[in-house]
Amino acid sequence: QTGGVLWEQDLTDRFAGAGTGFGYSASLLVLDGRIILPMGGKQAGLIALNAEDGRTVWTSGDDPASYCPTFPITLEGRTVLVSYLQNHLTINDPLTGRLLARHEISHGYDEHAALPLWDEPRLIFAAPFKAGATCISLAWRDRQTDQPSIELTHQWSSREMSNDVCSSVLVNGFLYGFDLRDPQSKAHRPSRGRLRCLDVTTGETRWTSETVGQASVVAADSKLILFVDTGEVVLAQASPD
Repeated sequence: QTGGVLWEQDLTDRFAGAGTGFGYSASLLVLDGRIILPMGGKQAGLIALNAEDGRTVWTSGDDPASYCPTFPITLEGRTVLVSYLQNHLTINDPLTGRLLARHEISHGYDEHAALPLWDEPRLIFAAPFKAGATCISLAWRDRQTDQPSIELTHQWSSREMSNDVCSSVLVNGFLYGFDLRDPQSKAHRPSRGRLRCLDVTTGETRWTSETVGQASVVAADSKLILFVDTGEVVLAQASPD
């Protein structure tokens, strides 16, 4: 109501976070009265704080963090948390932080900033540095017990969708995004790479365009709104044709 500070925490000092060479940039997830974020600390790879007073609700894992926020998905009617970390993708219970699945995606220093995409039961994530995209399917295992877990099954991989900092979008079963080939954008010209459309079921590339450079993409009304890294705005049809 007033803008006054109710509480504050120095999380880097409190949890000794690691893995974010360019500083923390993940948006905070607020879910059921908890603030959840990747921290990258020892026994605090992922943390949950009470939104009212900042106290620790739970911590989980030791994985170094990256730049992508934790986000909730619903698998067979039950909410779980997906975290795209420096070298691993993890899935956790939002109430307790218990690890439900852990999947290795790289080794050593790596940056992951583009949000994974959820199309139940498929989870699609695309990595920078020409690493490409991967699709895995999720299924509960021993769900009716007090120690359930999630089984991950590889569906497809594609070298033709390497997202850097701009997330792709899903529209009616097709993935639209920018496949970056430059390690960084250059001044006064769009980043080199290609805007592509992939079939989310098979990973097959449906079309490729070099009309625009790297862009953040928003989907609305069966259209794509692209904000290119040189400042141009593009409106396009979200069509696999």
